[in-house]
Amino acid sequence: MKITIQYFDGCPHWQIAERRVLNVLEGLPSDRFTLERQLIESPAMAQRVGFHGSPTILIDGRDPFATGAQPAGVGCRVFLTEDGVQGAPSEALLRDVIKPALSDPPAAHRANHDDQRTRVDGRRVIGRMGSAARVVVGLAFLYLGIVGLPPVHLLPWWQVVLGLVGAPLLVASLQVARLQFTTERLEQTGVVAVVINFIVFLALVTFEPTRGATLVFLGSAMLFAAARGASGCEVVAVSNWLLRRDDQLGCPLFWPVDAYEASTRPG
Repeated sequence: MKITIQYFDGCPHWQIAERRVLNVLEGLPSDRFTLERQLIESPAMAQRVGFHGSPTILIDGRDPFATGAQPAGVGCRVFLTEDGVQGAPSEALLRDVIKPALSDPPAAHRANHDDQRTRVDGRRVIGRMGSAARVVVGLAFLYLGIVGLPPVHLLPWWQVVLGLVGAPLLVASLQVARLQFTTERLEQTGVVAVVINFIVFLALVTFEPTRGATLVFLGSAMLFAAARGASGCEVVAVSNWLLRRDDQLGCPLFWPVDAYEASTRPG
């Protein structure tokens, strides 16, 4: 098992995290694990490696404390422990994620590649507020896409099909093409990715020929994400499910709701 503590120099909490990790590992066979540090040197590096704040603790490359609500970037991270919010996971939390991984390395390895985070293994990530927000906005997008504002002009059937089927298949095909070069999880959730994503969205909904299909695609994807309990960007909600992936793009729309619910969720 490989444990990596990611940190940056501006936040001292990684030292607390390292001490607690060492306490959990004390007495265990040293040939069963390796412990290393990774210094995150810049915001660009944080976005590139999918760094969600200091400290981030990776177990065989997987972040067991990820909620899907934290954006990638340089900053201090907080954890909800049995003693309240702290700057590092408690020893009890660390023990809960380290001991199972140490006793069953193959399972931990499969979890990183096939069952990445909770969206892939079937458990819900978002709560009631996040689900309700996606349902409301998704229905609004579908209405605007299919019916539109007065004067009403119903969207042609083929554009509805394009939004419901064609767009998700296009995104899935792009993910498949990327998998030919790397199987690493896509994590483009930083500020630059959010801005680019928003610009593309504005362009598609401003341009009349693509407006309807875009709103149908995003609206249906939001409803799908709400039904599955998947956080993150709705652009990849359906394709992630098809490919059993957890690739993520930067989408700011529901992040405040997801972050709030993640901070109030026990454990």
